[in-house]
Amino acid sequence: MTNQIIKVEPISEKSKKRFASLMDNDPYVDVVEGDKDDDRILCASGNKKYFFWLTKSNSTDWSVLREKEG
Repeated sequence: MTNQIIKVEPISEKSKKRFASLMDNDPYVDVVEGDKDDDRILCASGNKKYFFWLTKSNSTDWSVLREKEG
């Protein structure tokens, strides 16, 4: 696992439901696979209940609000 943390915001209804039910409304996710230069990265919610692929450009489910090294 990398040390990168990303703040995300749900866009679609599906991601909003998962954000509330599986992610406990916590917008910070850990990058499991990939890095800040990759367009497609595997993310894990802070509570480790939800893992998802995030496409940083043109995603219909998630918006990346901020990236930081953790």
